[in-house]
Amino acid sequence: ADNENVNNWRKHYMTGTFVTRALGGLILAAAILFGGAAHADEGFMPWSDVIKKAMADHPGLTMDAMHDFSTREKQFVGFEPWMKANFKDVDANKDGMITMDEMHVWMTAHKMTDSALTKNWYGK
Repeated sequence: ADNENVNNWRKHYMTGTFVTRALGGLILAAAILFGGAAHADEGFMPWSDVIKKAMADHPGLTMDAMHDFSTREKQFVGFEPWMKANFKDVDANKDGMITMDEMHVWMTAHKMTDSALTKNWYGK
């Protein structure tokens, strides 16, 4: 009876069910580990999405909103240092906040690509 139970266990787990789940788990783990790293290197979140996320419910990005965002979103390690260094230049009308339009104008004037800017925010 014990040999029969062992053989049934082997048949069940060494065939479809166990192998499929194990391989599926490995594939998922690899996708999470390597896929996330690859996206970060490629600048997976466009600058406009980062700015929108940082603005939250505000009409523009203030220094306080920028700091709050950097505290919340740890993956953008270069966001706050970059914004502090460039805030006055990007804030064209000097009202203390950066709008999407101001950011776009600054990027165009400095020939900054989406990928290059986002990589700065990731600290790359």
